[in-house]
Amino acid sequence: MNDRESQNRNLQECLESLRIDPPMRPTRPTTRRGRHPWLILPLVALVVAAIAGGTYQSGFPNDAAVSDTSAMPVSAHHLEPSTPEMTAAVLVASGRIVADRTVTVVARVPGRIVEVLVEQGDRVRRGQIIARVEEVEYNARRDRQDALLLEATAAQEKAEHDLERTRGLRDRNLVSPTEWVAVRTALTQAQARVSAARAGLRLERKRLDDCRITSPLSGTVLERFVEVGDLASPQGLRGTGIKTQLFTIADTRHLRVELDVSEQDIARIRAGMSCAVVPDAYRNRRYRGRVLRIDPLGNYGKGTVGVKVRIEEPDKSTRIGGGARVEFLLVGHSEDP
Repeated sequence: MNDRESQNRNLQECLESLRIDPPMRPTRPTTRRGRHPWLILPLVALVVAAIAGGTYQSGFPNDAAVSDTSAMPVSAHHLEPSTPEMTAAVLVASGRIVADRTVTVVARVPGRIVEVLVEQGDRVRRGQIIARVEEVEYNARRDRQDALLLEATAAQEKAEHDLERTRGLRDRNLVSPTEWVAVRTALTQAQARVSAARAGLRLERKRLDDCRITSPLSGTVLERFVEVGDLASPQGLRGTGIKTQLFTIADTRHLRVELDVSEQDIARIRAGMSCAVVPDAYRNRRYRGRVLRIDPLGNYGKGTVGVKVRIEEPDKSTRIGGGARVEFLLVGHSEDP
């Protein structure tokens, strides 16, 4: 016990020797900065706020400029992004853009193509010549038929003259009944040959005109299948290289979207209902439309009903055969188109 007490006493003396007297302790500096440190924080906050405000105004546009209005074209037939129709869609469905009239131009007479006057994408008018078939053979046929008509006409005139002469002899009983019947029969046959020659001439003229291939409607050339030098025929033979289809032309002024709507949603749609049409190829363009027709028959296997939507004032962005999204709008609909 004495040893332990001795060790404790020595430890206490060592600790006492390490203590610093109060006069020897360092004092805290009493400068202005040290006395009022709370003034620094507000000043720093004001500087940061001023710098941040100036940077935003100079480096970034305001809210009006940030909104991208260029993504939505502005025209008479395009829907504006600010119109209420954009938020009034009761149903959205997708379909395919088709033309009311699409025709395939075929050769009406066989022959070799000597001229092609249009390209894919060209606008054409009804009756415009778009290609030509070689006309040499058909010109010869027309001329020959014209000659046959002249020959038949001359024979008819002779038969008429013989009939008049024979009639005078018959009145004086100088011609037998058999000769009279033969003269009348010859005139009838001559008249028939004239009629046949005239019909043949009209046919050859028609074939010659068919060498000039024309557009059956006003529209756009969607496809071109023929080149100069190709053989064309109304009835091509497989494997012979003879072309039957020459062009595909569509009336691009009257387009519609054909789509299938679920039977559960068809009650939301009415004929004449306003729509917004958005082509898949140009998602930033919207076109006014209306429900043209709701098919009277449904598809039991698919559980859908066909709907046709007219596109008002289409342009090049509404491509035939492309897809489109249709938004059926609640505002501005009527019962009848």
